[in-house]
Amino acid sequence: MNNLKSLLYILVKSSKKMFCEDNTVENFWGEIREILANSNKPFLASTAAMLCKYVAYKIEREDDTEQLDDEDIEIWSQENIEWTLLIGKLEDVTLLNILTMKKPVLNENCSLPKLNRDKIDVSLKYVLQRKGSVSELVARWLTQSGIDPEYIVINDRINELHAEENSQPRDADVQTESSFPEEKIRFVQSEGVFQHLNMIRTQWPYSLEAGMILANMSWEYALEWKTDIRNLTCLEACISCLKEIPNFHLRLGLFNLVWKTHLKLLFENATKLLNKVGKVPKERLCIQDTGLTDLQLPMFITICTEFLDTFSDIVQEMYNVPKKQLNFEPLWENGGQPLAELAVQQTNINYELLLVHYQLSLVFQMLCTFSIKSIKPINNLFDSEVISVLFKDFQEKPEIDYSRTDSKLNAARVQFLTKVISLSVEAITVKDDEIYATDHVFWMSKCRLLGMIWDLDIDSLRKHQVVQLFTHGYNIMAYDLSGSVSDRNQLGIELLALAGKRMSKHVAASSNLGTQLAALTPTVTRYMDTLNGDWCAESTLKDIIDLTTLSISCLEDDQPEYKLAMLLLEACSTLRDMDG
Repeated sequence: MNNLKSLLYILVKSSKKMFCEDNTVENFWGEIREILANSNKPFLASTAAMLCKYVAYKIEREDDTEQLDDEDIEIWSQENIEWTLLIGKLEDVTLLNILTMKKPVLNENCSLPKLNRDKIDVSLKYVLQRKGSVSELVARWLTQSGIDPEYIVINDRINELHAEENSQPRDADVQTESSFPEEKIRFVQSEGVFQHLNMIRTQWPYSLEAGMILANMSWEYALEWKTDIRNLTCLEACISCLKEIPNFHLRLGLFNLVWKTHLKLLFENATKLLNKVGKVPKERLCIQDTGLTDLQLPMFITICTEFLDTFSDIVQEMYNVPKKQLNFEPLWENGGQPLAELAVQQTNINYELLLVHYQLSLVFQMLCTFSIKSIKPINNLFDSEVISVLFKDFQEKPEIDYSRTDSKLNAARVQFLTKVISLSVEAITVKDDEIYATDHVFWMSKCRLLGMIWDLDIDSLRKHQVVQLFTHGYNIMAYDLSGSVSDRNQLGIELLALAGKRMSKHVAASSNLGTQLAALTPTVTRYMDTLNGDWCAESTLKDIIDLTTLSISCLEDDQPEYKLAMLLLEACSTLRDMDG
């Protein structure tokens, strides 16, 4: 290094006369600084900058005919200030370059795909191009690890707590930190990836906030998905990162950017294809119109439904959350607009338009999940005015009545939702006498949600659910839910009909058919003959008695069905006595 310093001094000194005559000393050093700023070897560039600073300082002092002391740094010229600033920036970029050159390694908590990224030789000029360059570089680096985005937020919070520990009581610190599970905190504090991240965060405190990193990570995964839209795990990873962004308005803006940049066109193509065919098409047609297979298309619709559901929740909460200003390091005076700034400008989201698209996506998710064949579901389940604004930008404000409906549309919607409820009940499974109905509960909640949005009679949907549960023999669940039905009379009538079907099936399966029929009154027999032959689960005589008793409790004693139910109950008692 001493030899290089001496050589540089001799070269500059020997050319000093020419520089003085041309008055280009400042330009000479400025060009050198430009070269060093452009260097993709920032460590070597910072070393060279230190030597140049020394030489420039030494020559300047010699020109002032003053004795130069190598350790004298008290006198600063403008040239020295320029070199000092450059050296500081190069040192920061050196740390950043060292970090991003080595692929991060994690052995656990890697819930996201690990992306392969080409190495970027980081120079100071590259960093200065735009405010978001550091966030982008670190996000690219972290996507190679597959780290669960939750841990980035935890690390951010731990850093905040450490910064506040001198100004807050210790017990308050512990209380806040315990909001995260202890094992997750220990993982973050012991993991080398976060130690390296925190080391450079001291130089880039704003650029490396969790929200800035996660915003760019989500965009990286979205871009990766666009290179291969069949790789839906990258799309899911994008959304996972979006959901964890702490800055509310930044999260909202990224949801809108991801939708209109990456999702909207494919969603439009997919739903139009499903609407045209009326079901999930064969693989060839799916690939032709969307690029997805017949198995991937329903998965994509499900992802879009969850995306739009979360998006609509954020928009609803937006008005109660003050907007937080984005901060950037003073390093950037100008440059291109970063992703985060673009995101927070995504304002005035039309909630009603967004909600319509959520309804559309949920309808097609139901169609795909239960393989429902439906002719032009968009036209049958949505008003013509609403159809005219589908697939528009969520920031547009079309003047239409989103709640407009008619009896035909309502009837189609009720028919569709009752079909979904019936199919979800059929999907309930029983293993070792234990009922697994999680999926049914989920889909019933979605049917109720659509029913409320469409202003339908929710009670009729609950009644249909109870009747279907009894029909399939899930009596305990049905009894528990029957109390939530308000229209007791109609419920009693339908339960009586089901009890009659059960009785008919019970008698038909008896080895003493003639004796069993003789125990029934002509009125009960005629009623059973009027019932349709729809399937119902096999039932014991006790279950029929319990169901008939429930039906009686729902009916008024002056109703004709009440008297019929009493006759059926008496017949059940007679058959029970005969069996006894």
